[in-house]
Amino acid sequence: RLFGSLGILADLSKSDNARINFGFNVLSVSSKSEIGTNASETFSSIDMGPSLRWTIDSRKLFSLTAVYSVYGKGKYETAVKSETINGTSYYMKFSVEPQMTDNLYLGFAVNYYASTYGTSVSNSVESTVSYKSSWIFPSFSLALRY
Repeated sequence: RLFGSLGILADLSKSDNARINFGFNVLSVSSKSEIGTNASETFSSIDMGPSLRWTIDSRKLFSLTAVYSVYGKGKYETAVKSETINGTSYYMKFSVEPQMTDNLYLGFAVNYYASTYGTSVSNSVESTVSYKSSWIFPSFSLALRY
């Protein structure tokens, strides 16, 4: 499994204590699963949507980020079929990011990602599907704050 997230956010707060940031996020998700000895399934998706980040304390050490991706376009492949899938996703991240330099924060995060895909296109035929997945995983986080 591979997961990447890139967000550009603007500070909406007027205080130096807890901060609220609003912006836009792009998520890249991919996974490959082995099914038996000769078969596998692969999944990849690019999700995009608005994000909200709450920096909980005045030292800017703890933060909680929420993303609702209104656009999710992916690909699902097995040995017998290949589909383009469309849907939405949710992403939550709780991070602990100590300050390294004036604007650089490096830390650790616990993440939750859940996606739902409702349409599929295979061989130029569109159909309704109900593909769902969810992951909980740790990650490293990097933030540039200005």
